[in-house]
Parts: sequence; C-alpha cells; structure tokens
Amino acid sequence: MHYCVVKCEDGSNAIVSMVTIKKEVMENEGDSIPGPSQAGPSVVTFVDNNSTNMIKIKDEPVDTDQPSTSGTQQTVKKTLPTFTRILLNPDGSIKNTIESYNKEMEKTIKQEPLLKHSLDPSTFIVNKKIKPIIKLEEVKLTWEQMTLNEYDNCKTLESRESFRENTIEQMEKLNKYIPHLKLPGKFFIKYEQASPYHVFLSTIESVQATWNQQHSITFPEILDKSIGVIEKTLIINDQVDFTWLRFQYLFSCQKTDSLIIYGQRMDTGPLPDNIETHQYQQHSKIMVIKYENGARIVISTANLFSNDWNIRTQGVWISPHLPYLEKTSKRTQGESPTNFKQDFINYMKKYSIDKLHEWIEIIWRLDFSSVKVFFVGSAPGNYSYDSNEISKWGIKKLGNVLSNNTNVLPDDENWPVVIQCTSIGGLGTQTSGWLKNEILPVLMTNTNRKYSSPCNFKIIYPTTTQYANSFDKNIRSLCLHYYANLHAKQKWVVKHLHQWKSSTKSRDVTLPHTKFYTRISLDYKKVPWVLLTSANLSKSAWGSHNNNSSWNNRWSNKWKSYSDSEEEEEDTWEIKAFEAGVAFFPKQLTGGQTFPIQSPDPDGTPPFPLPFDVPLTPYQKEDQPFLI
Repeated sequence: MHYCVVKCEDGSNAIVSMVTIKKEVMENEGDSIPGPSQAGPSVVTFVDNNSTNMIKIKDEPVDTDQPSTSGTQQTVKKTLPTFTRILLNPDGSIKNTIESYNKEMEKTIKQEPLLKHSLDPSTFIVNKKIKPIIKLEEVKLTWEQMTLNEYDNCKTLESRESFRENTIEQMEKLNKYIPHLKLPGKFFIKYEQASPYHVFLSTIESVQATWNQQHSITFPEILDKSIGVIEKTLIINDQVDFTWLRFQYLFSCQKTDSLIIYGQRMDTGPLPDNIETHQYQQHSKIMVIKYENGARIVISTANLFSNDWNIRTQGVWISPHLPYLEKTSKRTQGESPTNFKQDFINYMKKYSIDKLHEWIEIIWRLDFSSVKVFFVGSAPGNYSYDSNEISKWGIKKLGNVLSNNTNVLPDDENWPVVIQCTSIGGLGTQTSGWLKNEILPVLMTNTNRKYSSPCNFKIIYPTTTQYANSFDKNIRSLCLHYYANLHAKQKWVVKHLHQWKSSTKSRDVTLPHTKFYTRISLDYKKVPWVLLTSANLSKSAWGSHNNNSSWNNRWSNKWKSYSDSEEEEEDTWEIKAFEAGVAFFPKQLTGGQTFPIQSPDPDGTPPFPLPFDVPLTPYQKEDQPFLI
C-alpha cells in the first residue's frame, strides 16, 4: 500500500496514508461571482476513503487571476498541496529514496482545469502555477497500522506466511505483546475431534491449562488454513476492535478482505479499501467465511476485541464445510435437515442492508445438508399472533423447535431448566410475569407436552465475590449487566441463582460471556437439548407481549380529533434486538435420547462441552449477584 509524505514548513516530512485530496476553495458569500474575494486561507483536506477521520493541512492562499462570467477579472484564492509518495518496507521503515510528486502536479496544472466553480464550471481556467506554503497539523501513523497495511499487500499464502514470521520477530524485538499462538495448519485435527458438536470454548491467555484442552480455541484457529484458504469474510458483531481483528488474520496467514457490520468500534484510524464496513446496532456474533470451494458459518458469544478473547470464557460453534451446489441446482436444494439454510437467510434479510445482498446470494449457492443443528435467531419487530412470522423468531422459534424435536423421557418434567447468562432483565413477580408465564413453560416443551405449568429453574450468574476475584476486576473491565434498581424489584430470584463454577475447565477466575440454555437430569449426567446463543435473559432478546390495544386506546383518546377510526390494533409479540444461536438435539446429532455431560455414553458419544461445572452450586447466605 502507498503512503504520502507531506513536506512541512520546517522542512520535515510527515507520513499519511494514500488518500483522496479534497480541495476546498474559500470564496466570499453572495452571488456566483461577487466582487474581489476577501476569503481567508484555503484548507486542503486529506480524506481517507474508509474513515470519517480527516487530516487537515492548512496553507496560505495565492492570488490567481481568473476570468468571470461577466468578463471582468476577479481574484480567487487557490492553493495546491506539495507532497511525495513512498512505499514502506515490511518492517515499517521508509525507503531512502523519495520520488517527487511535484512534477506530476505541474503536468496536471498545465493539462487540466483544477479550479471550477460549482455553478458554472466552464468559466474558470487555471493559467498559473501555484507554489503553496504548507502548514501541517499533527499526523501519526502507528507501527501496528503500517504493519497491517503492508500485510494487505501480500497476495499469496506464501507471502503472508513469510510476513507473519517476520512480524512476530519484529514484535519480539520491539517488546510488543504477543499472544500464545498455535502453529497454522493444525486446527483441522482438533475440529474433527470435536465431532459431533463442534463447540469450543475460548482459551484464557493467563491460564495455560486452557491452551491445549480438546475444546479450547483461539481466534486465529477459527481462520486456520487447514479448514480452508479464505477469500473473504462476512462479520456481524456488536463491538469490534479492527486493529486487533486484522492482527488475527495476520497470525493465521489469511486475507483480510471482509464486510464488517458492527455496533460499536473499539479503536480508531483509517481502514484499507479491502475492508468494507457498515455500522448497525445489534447483538449477534456471526461470521460467514468464504473459501474458493465453499464456506463455513461461525456463531459465537464473543465480541471482537482482546479482553473478550483473552480473559473471558466464550462459546463458539463452527459449521461443517459447506460446498457449493452445482450451478444448475435450484435455490431450494442443499437444505439442512433442520431447515438451517432458509432460517439463516430469513435472518440475514431482516437486516435490510444492501451490502448483504451479495452474501445472501453466496449462502443460497451453498449445500447445507451436513448441518444438523437448528438456527435460532431474534429479529426486531412486532409480530402478529395470527401470522406465521411469529414462530420464526425469539422464544417462539425456540418453542417451535423444542416441540418438534425434544424426546419424551421418564420423569423429565422434574428436570430443572438451567440458564447461564451474563445479563438479567426484568423477570416479573415470583408467581407471575414474563419469566414464569412466557419463558419457562416454553423451555419445558417436548414433543408430548407444550407450555406446561412453571417448573423448577436455575440461573447461573456470578456473585460479587467471583467478580472481585476475576481477571475483569484486575483490569477494571466488565461484561456483566444486572442493574441494582431492577434487582431490588425481584429479589425473589436469589433463591434460584447459582455460582459460576468452571474448575474442571480451569476457568474459575474468568467471567463467563457465554449464554447457554438447557435442562439437566436430576443426577446431573445428561441433557435433552442445548442452546448456545448471544441472547441473554431479557425481553429485548426473546420478546414479550405488546398490548397494542390498550396503547392504541390511550393514543386515540388523547388525540381523538386526529383519529380517523376507532378500530383498535391487535396485540403483538415484540422483539427489540438481533440475536443468533444454535440449538443441539440428540435426535439429529447422535440418534440418542440425551447428550451426556460428564463422561462418554456407553456407545461412545462424547459429553457435550458445557462451560460450567455440574452439579451446580447454589448461592450461599452471604452471596449476592454482581450488580451495576
């Protein structure tokens, strides 16, 4: 990638990325050609194509005689910048020879009209060379930015591998932080061993015991070349540190070409042209990784910045390889036995983002027949109880899946619902309300029982002591959200709360950012299903009843003169957030009745890798949930 070196007034050079030059001519206001200009200095702004950050360079105006529409001479202040172009070496150093760009500018001045009025571009012709004096405001380019931009110049896998090696050496010399890294090209073995679930937990940087666990994973392993050479990636996430993310691609020797839909950016600085972005507030964590011969889908609980991957426990599901269908195949072909393909496309369409159209077309062309989990998503909207749309989203979607796929087992009505989450919303009262009436009956559903009476339930959520002993507390970070004023209204929930315990997986000192929903047998040995999702225990994520009729009455009575009709709107089910998860059932994955969770079944079925210890540990008398 090219960079510009701007010649400063004191003779020094300042580096900026290759940019588009926006020339702003300062003219006094009035008619199109008002009398002699008395404007101040013009401003030449270097604008990076992929960033709202502008680098402004102030310069002194130079008088240039220009003919006006009336034939009289007018004075217009106009300047041009002087700068030179250079290439950066992989280590970020500047080549000794800097080619002058001023000659090219002189040729341009002679050949093209550079100054044109917006109302009548034909009336102005530049007929004099302009020699500006440039004053530069502060511009900085970090080592990380230069390194990543140079990495994007690597066009082959071999060049990226060599660059990775050189970069790690440079980081060591410069005392840069280097995370523990796996050797690229080995993840395929771990992925195969994770069958049939293909669920992983993020490694913890300061806990080496997590580094080599069978179900542990680092972010570069998700991108590993052993499961495909990446052409480009679609990323949908909430919080994204683009610098951190680009380094993960560098560590995995993969191309960074991508479309990233994000809610909040965690870093600053310009982005290269090969990374397209779109800001959109949502809570899902999704990747679609495209290879030359197919793709994979990744659904997780993790944001994309260092703390989420270094100090917290995250859950990740990685799909099997999804090959392309034959070109003559119909769109309806290549469906999963769980209808994952259609459900996932419906979810993508709900974003209504034009940039996603290309990716939706790619997904249509993929063969999902090897996918044996269910996609359970939430999408904002008010859904009519009489429409088919309501059963596609949130808790209604999960209830639909449970009623068709959960096996009926002896005494399973006594198995408690277990919810492990990192945020707790308004649950209602102990005897009624949203949790008791809308959520727990659905989670009790199986093929023989729908929406039964409320059941025993357990919520896994860290205590104040557990937060105080966590890595998050050490760096004054936070990933838990349960508000004190909300808890004051539902203290009855404490008797259902259980501590976060993960000693068997060496994660006691981490805070969870996972969200798991399941039911567990009374002996804590098996589960009938598992949901891994981004959705916390809240109405925004799962949906709630929206009494439109009473709202409509209040509105109509207040503004009766504006109402054309007394007809009331129907009640709806309202969801406020985008969420994404995958549901696992023995019926599709193993052919059994349940999943083991402690040791393999006699038939060899491995235990499902839940992140928490069983049996569960209830809150003690002195325990309180961590509140904000």
